[in-house]
Amino acid sequence: MGKFDYLKKYPPAPKRNLAPLRALMDERKVTRWEDFPLGTQDAYLAIAACYPGLQVYACGSRVKGYYADEGDIRAQHIRSALGKRKLVSDFDFIAPRGATPVKPLPPRTDISGVHPMEGSVIPVPIAPLP
Repeated sequence: MGKFDYLKKYPPAPKRNLAPLRALMDERKVTRWEDFPLGTQDAYLAIAACYPGLQVYACGSRVKGYYADEGDIRAQHIRSALGKRKLVSDFDFIAPRGATPVKPLPPRTDISGVHPMEGSVIPVPIAPLP
């Protein structure tokens, strides 16, 4: 068996046209808190309220711009074509390591293991202590 014979059995995946995704991302990506739609801000404020007094960061598709909400057929189609497992995006966030939420997290949230300095993140306003 030659060095690259496995490619005959498992050919590389075809290259995908990423232009629609890049256009969508450029149109929707955020670089500061104020850039988020108000509904997204509300969702992240609800997450921050679970970690009062601690810095929480928004990250993932809602920051990078490839998110899809319920009924957003264009974005869902692009996510599907790219093999994303969730067609409706959740709210990815980063909380301080070892922090425990003081109340249940809102639905459709996903805590990320990414360190804030390793990617595109947006600080969420800190919720006041009770």
